[in-house]
Amino acid sequence: MNIDDTVITGVSALGGAFLGATLSYLLAQLNDRRKHRKRALHKALTVINHVWANLEIDGNAPSNPHPWDMTMAYDAVDMMIVYCKWPNRTVHLFNDAVCAYNPNTQMRPLTPIQSIQIFREQVRLELAVFPRFRKDEDVDKDRLWINKLVGAAFPTLSMGSAT
Repeated sequence: MNIDDTVITGVSALGGAFLGATLSYLLAQLNDRRKHRKRALHKALTVINHVWANLEIDGNAPSNPHPWDMTMAYDAVDMMIVYCKWPNRTVHLFNDAVCAYNPNTQMRPLTPIQSIQIFREQVRLELAVFPRFRKDEDVDKDRLWINKLVGAAFPTLSMGSAT
C-alpha cells in the first residue's frame, strides 16, 4: 500500500464517519419532530373531545358538560403550526371540528359531526398512519362520537388536569 492509497482510505473513512454522524443527527431530528407532532395532534383530539362533550348534538343535551382549560386549545394550535407537515390545513380542520369562529365577524357555525372524522383523517395523514379512510367508504355519522355508554361515569376534572 502506497501513500496515495493510505490517504484515500483515510479520507474515505473520515467522510463515511461524517456522513454517518450527519445522517444519525438528521434522523434524530425527524424523530423528535414526529414525537412533537404526535403530541400536538393528540392534544388537539383531546380538545375536540372536551368541546363535543359540551355540545348539544341533534337536540340532545351535552353528554358531559364540564369546564376545561382553554390553554389546551391554544397549545394544540401552536404545536400544530410548529410541528405539522401541513399546518394550515390541519389547523383549519381542527377549527372546523371545534366549531371555532370569530364572534365579531361570523355566526356560530353549525358544524356537522363529520368534521371530527375529517380531522381524524388529517391526523392519520400527518402521522403517516395507513390505511386511510376511503372516500367511497360509508361512515355512520352516529358512530363518530360516543355520546353515552351504559354504566359509564365521567371523571371529575379540575381545570388544571383536564388532559
